[in-house]
Amino acid sequence: MARDTQAMVDDDTLRTLESVLGCLSVAVVALDRAARVVAGNPAFSHLQIQNGVSPAAGGEFISLLRSEDHGVFYAALEQAAGKTRAGFSALSRGACGLDIALTLWRDDYFIVEVIARQGPLAAQSDTESYSQIPLRSIFDSSGTGLALVSLDGRWLRANGVICSLLGYSEAQLQTTTFMALTHPEDREVGKQLIDELKRGARPGATLHKRYIHRDGRVVWVRLTVGLVRDDQGQPTCFVSQLEDITENWQLRETLMGSELKFLTLAENSPNIIVRYDRNLLRTYVNPTFLLLTGMSYDESIGVSPDADAGDYLNQLRHVITTGETAQFLDSWTFADSTESVSCAVSLMAERSPAGEVVGVLALAHDITELCKQQVLEDARLGIFEKMSTGASLEETLGLLVGYLQLALPHRSCRVQLGTGTGMNEASAVGWSEPIVDKQGHLLGTFELSQSPGSGPDESDVLRVRQTCHIAAIAIERWRSESLLRERERRYRDIFDHALDMLCLLEMTAVGCLRCVEVNPALLRALGKAHADVIGEPLESVFGRLSAQKIQALCEQCTSAGRVVESDEGMMLRNEVRQLHLTLVPVADSARVAPQILVISRDITLLTRARQKELGRQHDINALVENSPDAIARLSAHGEVLYVNAQLRKWVDGAWPELIGMPMDAVAPLNHQSQLFRELVAQVIQENKATEQEFLLSGLKAAPKVVLIHFVPEVDGQRVVSVLAVGRDISKLRAAERRLANSNAQLRDLSTRRETAREEERTLIAREIHDELGQHLTALRMGISLLRFQFGASTPELTPQVERLMGLTDKTIQVVRDVSTSLRPSALNLGLVSGLEWLTTEFVTLTRVPCVLHLPLVPLTLPDTHVTAAFRIVQESLTNIARYAEATQVSVTLSPQETHWLLEVQDNGKGFDPDAVTRQTLGLAGMRERGVMLGGKVIIFSHPGQGTTVQAFIPMHKDTY
Repeated sequence: MARDTQAMVDDDTLRTLESVLGCLSVAVVALDRAARVVAGNPAFSHLQIQNGVSPAAGGEFISLLRSEDHGVFYAALEQAAGKTRAGFSALSRGACGLDIALTLWRDDYFIVEVIARQGPLAAQSDTESYSQIPLRSIFDSSGTGLALVSLDGRWLRANGVICSLLGYSEAQLQTTTFMALTHPEDREVGKQLIDELKRGARPGATLHKRYIHRDGRVVWVRLTVGLVRDDQGQPTCFVSQLEDITENWQLRETLMGSELKFLTLAENSPNIIVRYDRNLLRTYVNPTFLLLTGMSYDESIGVSPDADAGDYLNQLRHVITTGETAQFLDSWTFADSTESVSCAVSLMAERSPAGEVVGVLALAHDITELCKQQVLEDARLGIFEKMSTGASLEETLGLLVGYLQLALPHRSCRVQLGTGTGMNEASAVGWSEPIVDKQGHLLGTFELSQSPGSGPDESDVLRVRQTCHIAAIAIERWRSESLLRERERRYRDIFDHALDMLCLLEMTAVGCLRCVEVNPALLRALGKAHADVIGEPLESVFGRLSAQKIQALCEQCTSAGRVVESDEGMMLRNEVRQLHLTLVPVADSARVAPQILVISRDITLLTRARQKELGRQHDINALVENSPDAIARLSAHGEVLYVNAQLRKWVDGAWPELIGMPMDAVAPLNHQSQLFRELVAQVIQENKATEQEFLLSGLKAAPKVVLIHFVPEVDGQRVVSVLAVGRDISKLRAAERRLANSNAQLRDLSTRRETAREEERTLIAREIHDELGQHLTALRMGISLLRFQFGASTPELTPQVERLMGLTDKTIQVVRDVSTSLRPSALNLGLVSGLEWLTTEFVTLTRVPCVLHLPLVPLTLPDTHVTAAFRIVQESLTNIARYAEATQVSVTLSPQETHWLLEVQDNGKGFDPDAVTRQTLGLAGMRERGVMLGGKVIIFSHPGQGTTVQAFIPMHKDTY
């Protein structure tokens, strides 16, 4: 044993232990898992010698301890094996007190520190320690029924076994007597023994009695009674021990009637039943024996088996001698017949009450037909074995024909493949049975001969049909094998050209995995040749770490018996790749060693993409949680799935926890909440985003104007949820209102300014026309009088006067033009007259045709609107004359339902309104004048497509 232990310990580890332990002054020893000494220091060897233990290595540590402390040591050893330091106190074999501490080291060894105390432990003697055990504990812990009974039969004490046996509690028993619970027929049993016990004539008494259970049933009991005496030898009470023998007693009563039942069974049994005495003479035979042997009752009784039945006689003698049961097969033939009978025989010894063998009981079951069927079954199994080992179709069909010849020896048989008659009926020379597959297709026929005057019976037809079924299986199997070979070829093509890495592993007898087959994709990933992988263990193919991972997954797959999937990082060509492994157990009952198909898919790029996506999702979540917008996700059923921090901040106690709540419970029923639900339903139905402004009230803060964007979240083609993003635009709307007020004020100021300008123009035009015109006219008249007065006397004055008159005429025309440009006099007559004058002047100056379309209905507009409309048309015609290069212009004034439409259109070169709006004040002035009218001005233009200016002038007086 020491040599075996020494061989199990690594030499380096042993030398390390011995060198370390030798440096310690206290007794220290190293134990293996079996608690055998591996190494110890000199102090421990000295302690062993002191206590009479040989210090040789390989001995058991418990040899140092007394036997009473062995259990304590093993309990501490188990605690230390759980990586917890354990300690206890014990006595050595030399009665020396020891303090022992155990520590697990390197999962294989225990380091035990032993400190010897001066003198033995103060231990109590066995008598003192056992004397402290309470009597009650001994009484109640007994496995049998114990009771104390007074001399007059009262129950004094009873343990739990008796209470359970009789169905009463101890308190209930103490209110009655022993005799009151005894069966009435057994109350006199044992009285004499009890009297002898009281007299001291016997030390104890044992008897069988019946007692009445609380529920009324009868309980058979083996009663053992002893007598307790006091110090003077006087009897004080009985000690009774009760053992339940109800089941055994009932069995005994059952066996008493077994003989009669045996005779009834034997006479009607289909099996042979024979009894022999010790001289091997038959004492009983049943009718089946007479039927199967052909003997009469008189020929059988009192006679031993014939000498020809040598083996049968030897078996009978063996049973009589040893009493052992014998089982064997026996057969015999009827007299004057070739038919034989086969039976399975069992010979059993019959014993006397003293246990002696007094006879033999022989049971024989007729298995003649079973043997015939076994022969046929063996032949049929032989056919299946041939089929399973790859026999050809011709060989299998030949075996089937031989099987039918064996089953139907009175008929000849042959098989024919292909389409035959298959009429399944008898003829004068024979009959045939079709061979049909599962789909009902005819594969061939079995043709059998027929004896003249007799047709096939049902058993023959059934046998032939069974053979046809086997033939159909063989033919279909042959076809399936051909198809399988083709499928194997296709499988090999798929296996070799699969993009996934495939590896077939097989479990060896020692529990290791070896590589059976790999595909080229895995060989490329490993950078190895096919010959370097096949048959190699897992570790040499994948490396130690990767092999450990695959080994663990294979064990899980084998134990669970199902497909196992896992994502693992594995080293391929000095690079860590993330692989998705799918392990599939390969079920094949013909293969002893289990096989596992390992499918590996490189998901390194996918894993990295997922990690990036997770990081991006984390960033998005952080962005959403820190977004100033309120964000909520709603399910297709209207439940709140998610709210961000901003929305929780908005509601902050206004509503309870939102997650999981339906929208009906979140917001009060009003117009806005109804609109919110309708928009959510619209987005789900149409899969189209939308937005709407809402006024949020009922919050702790002031009401908010929120612009909510409803965005559908789609899974495939189905909207699974809606994302509602709300932005607080209260300040924006307030700023817009302030801006609108400012714009209104500016527009009002501009209107007033423009009105003042027009009034000033009118005034200036009138002053120029009236005052300056009159002065210039008077000046011209004065110059003309100078010519008449002094022309004749001063001829040289005439040219000067004529020159001054021409200058005066030009000045008068300039005054008229300035007055007209400030405000045409035609405008005083209305918009229609002003437009007619304006278009006429345009044609005169530009020579471009201009068509004026005027309404037939009278036009009534205030002077401010007339002036603004005139200025819009004037600016449009001025722009046309300067930039358009048009050849056709039209001005149209037409009534609409609520306004007048004034339209100026040309076919010029056009322009981009967005490009010149900020650089041209004329266009902005036209738009502003439209707003001043209470309407609007729209400019349509595109390079090369002309320009259209539309002014909408309100028609109703209440808008003026």
